[in-house]
Parts: sequence; C-alpha cells; structure tokens
Amino acid sequence: MCGSLWDCIGHCDIQIFSQRAKPDRGGMQYTSTLSLSLRICNGAPIAFSSTVEVSLACHRCVRANRTIILNESAAAEHFGRSIGRGDHPFDGRITGFRMDRQMDVGDTDRVEASYYLSYEFQPFTDLKYPELLISPQPTWGRVHFTISCPCGRRSELSTQTNLIRPWRASCDCRRTLYVENEQVILFSKALPGT
Repeated sequence: MCGSLWDCIGHCDIQIFSQRAKPDRGGMQYTSTLSLSLRICNGAPIAFSSTVEVSLACHRCVRANRTIILNESAAAEHFGRSIGRGDHPFDGRITGFRMDRQMDVGDTDRVEASYYLSYEFQPFTDLKYPELLISPQPTWGRVHFTISCPCGRRSELSTQTNLIRPWRASCDCRRTLYVENEQVILFSKALPGT
C-alpha cells in the first residue's frame, strides 16, 4: 500500500471513495473499468492523474462521443463547452483506483492501473447523426501521468486509445521512460450499477 492514492510506486489496494454519485436525474447509473498497462523503463517512479478523459454519450447534449473529464470528487465536466440544452454537468465520477507494478523483462516493469468509473446513461437519438447506435459503453480514453527519470527530471505524459503505436517516450536526457507496442487502454463492458 502506498502513501497516497495517485502517487504509487509499488502495489495499491483498491480504494472506494465515500462520496456517492449525484442523485439520478432520469437516467440509469452504469459502471465500467478503464484499465491500462504500461512498460516503464529503469524502475522509474510513476504517478497517475486523479482524472481521466473518456468518450461517453450525453443525453443532455443529445450527442454521442462527448469527451467527459471524470475525477473522484467534483462533478464531471465536458471537455470544452457542453452543447444542446445549455451548460450542464455530466453525472459521473471515478469511484476507485488500483495499481500493480511487477518486474518484467530486463530493466522494464509492467505497471497495470485501473480506474473504476460510474456515470449516468439514458438512451436517446443523436441530434446530428440519428442513425448512430447510442450505447453506455465508453469508446475512447486518455490517462495522464508523471514519470520521474533516474536523472531527476519529471515528465508529464499521457496515453490515449487512438495513439499511433509503437510509441516510445523519452526524457530530455534521452533515456527511454516507457514504451507502448499495442493499445494499452481497455474498457470493461458497461453494466448497470448503483
């Protein structure tokens, strides 16, 4: 167990936050897990952000594939202006986080992180693309993190579902910090939850 939820070097047990999602406003709460797996080089410490960006359907915008910023305590936000029925919040948050770090091949560690998500979904017909199938399933994600190089520099980085791979992130000192050879962000099936 590490000292803080997001700044983990070793193993972190799942954390469930005491704050519950806002009361239902007509939609149903769904849950999904955003999981990622990174290969970190040279034993470098990594700190994950307490927010994630995911693409979800917003029944208040009446649009699919809206980029929503989720965190554990504050109301979720639209990335950019909300559209449709004026400015409005998005009922969603991170309900938990888990990280494991294991030795991999050579000087590489495999870091597995999971963000547990809860959000509201209500079926609708997309205003711009009425033929589009609307689903509670997240379709895209981005995770931010900081890696500290053995040289002492800290690099703020992110990965996302549609990144072109293979990808290698390096420090200014030219040491490789982490590598991605395949898509590293995956979502579990969205399920109705509480």
